[in-house]
Amino acid sequence: MVILGVAQQARRQDRYSVSVEDEAGTRVRLVVSDEFALRRRLREGDQLDSEAGAELIEAAGRCTAYDRAMNALASRGRSIKELERWLRQRGIAPSHIAPTIARLTKLGLLDDARYAQELVRSRVAGRGTSVWSLRRDLSRRGVERLLADEAINAAMVEGGVDELAIARREAAKKWRTLSRLDRVVARRRLMAFLLRRGFPGDVVQMVSRELLREADGTA
Repeated sequence: MVILGVAQQARRQDRYSVSVEDEAGTRVRLVVSDEFALRRRLREGDQLDSEAGAELIEAAGRCTAYDRAMNALASRGRSIKELERWLRQRGIAPSHIAPTIARLTKLGLLDDARYAQELVRSRVAGRGTSVWSLRRDLSRRGVERLLADEAINAAMVEGGVDELAIARREAAKKWRTLSRLDRVVARRRLMAFLLRRGFPGDVVQMVSRELLREADGTA
């Protein structure tokens, strides 16, 4: 393998582009960290033996994995499992994913507990999500049950609400679109709405009865 060119990237001072040509005449451009490029003293015209060439390709793979992971986290927060899955789907080798995850975790950029807290806090405040739905969503994102429950409990305490209070709030908003319907139909649709949101059956029954009594003036 021969190095055809080495250049520091204009937009990323910590990245170097290295153009190489292998023994078959195939030309590729690899991106490596500045630390690797300077430590290995990569220069145009250098002939790399098989070991050095493999080391260069490995360094480029690690750099690509890390940069793609950072781009993913810049767009939105992710759990460890989510990020692992995202990288696999984009063809990143498992041998590059593991050290990338470890590095980001050590830097504090990946933290399932913090991620769960932020997600739950926004859902409780904005969407009125049930505990069951929160657990399901966090589980799908690979967050452990213990971390999920801790995040849910903390958000409830912080918001000064519990699941019954959230169900009452969501039911009241939904009732505005149902109040003119026949009471039997309105109650059935309200209960279906709350059940789809994952609220427990006893909570759904209680909230539905309360709203109907209030609407009928018998509360």
